[in-house]
Amino acid sequence: MATETLHMKIGSNLGEILLDIAQNNIETGNVEKAITTYTDSLQGFTKEYALMCLKNEAVLIVDEENQVMELTDWENEIKANAHLIYDWNLILENKKKLLNNIRDKRLHIMEEFHKVYNGNIEDYSIIDMMKRYYTDEALQQIGIHNIAARIIGAIDSKILDYGNDNPQSKWDRLCDQLEYEENPDVPKCQKALYWTVEYVKIIKLLHKEFVLFDKLYHFLVDNGLAKRIPFIDANAEAICEILNKFADTGTGYYHPLCNTGLYEYKEDHLSTDLLHTIWGKEFLRYGIIKKNIMDGYDAGWLSPEGDFYGGNGETSTMIHMNIAEQIFNASCNPIAVKMMKDNVSTWGGFDAPEYWLEKHGWIKIHHEDCYGSFIGRRDEEPTKEYPYAYNPTDIQVKMVCDYADKFYGGKFFTEANAMGRLTQTEPFSTYKVRQMDDLMIHEIFGR
Repeated sequence: MATETLHMKIGSNLGEILLDIAQNNIETGNVEKAITTYTDSLQGFTKEYALMCLKNEAVLIVDEENQVMELTDWENEIKANAHLIYDWNLILENKKKLLNNIRDKRLHIMEEFHKVYNGNIEDYSIIDMMKRYYTDEALQQIGIHNIAARIIGAIDSKILDYGNDNPQSKWDRLCDQLEYEENPDVPKCQKALYWTVEYVKIIKLLHKEFVLFDKLYHFLVDNGLAKRIPFIDANAEAICEILNKFADTGTGYYHPLCNTGLYEYKEDHLSTDLLHTIWGKEFLRYGIIKKNIMDGYDAGWLSPEGDFYGGNGETSTMIHMNIAEQIFNASCNPIAVKMMKDNVSTWGGFDAPEYWLEKHGWIKIHHEDCYGSFIGRRDEEPTKEYPYAYNPTDIQVKMVCDYADKFYGGKFFTEANAMGRLTQTEPFSTYKVRQMDDLMIHEIFGR
């Protein structure tokens, strides 16, 4: 029996096609597929080669006459290919703006809800709320609350019911009255239902977009395809806090038509997805996300290991105290575990989380003020009774100097300026600090 052989020719644009497929996969969150687009299509092609193509450090070109492909780094080819490379920095910035817009819309929804109902938009009984306005008999005739509950309980926020008595049509009519007609006669309870449904929808949208952004951002930045975004860790932490709070299965709307669906969404989708993001995993474990000191936060804490936790705001917002309590309140945070063993309490006093961090060698940073409680004894290890360190660690000194070099002209104070400077009238130069021995470091930090 004769066999037929299929012959295929390599087109001159194969390199462009593979690049476009790979970049489309990255943009839609299929980052692994971006690499395998190359490695599965071209024998012997490695991840390193794929990244070179994605960074436009090399270009795949085809010799149609000889039917061979070549990976080249010729300058002319790279210049000619540059217009095909996605502007990942712009894409990340736009996606960050989208997340912030979603967060802003969430706040707007909460404000509108509280205009018509004095309760927690994430945790109240729909039925009890309706009974403030209607009798049980009247409720059976109205039924709008049941429709709202069904939408809340549906994973896609839709009701697949198109019979003669179409509940989706009834809900759409309420939406039209509130969104387009601005009907003042809509009862407050129905407005509360509308804003509750909108709130659940916006949470689901925030969930979806955050998971995509986390995957996209870390792939691009970790592989050198895009620059990191300043203060992005603080943005991510705020979103993780919102999503994790909503994921609490102990809260809900206490209606049989949404209880199961909402529980499953929180447990099987939201919590699981959050745990599988890089930022979410860190937040769920530590209750806080590490920040980059070189972003220039208004205030923060620098640990002996070089971990920085920062925040922005006015001095009156007590940033240091709030960060310390955030670390303490995460029960699985190793630092919080140590605090609890030392009987730390958020009630204040010298047993407060803020004082525990000071006593255990953490540096407080507030603009150009970088100070701590380095009153330990030289050549003696800190003890439980006297936990103070003699000096900051080498990594703390380096990070403080790098921070001051970038933001404050290479100078910083080791005394707080909250009540005016008592002993230090001139800042220290990072150039001199970098060359100091341990005795001099203790002299400037052990004030």
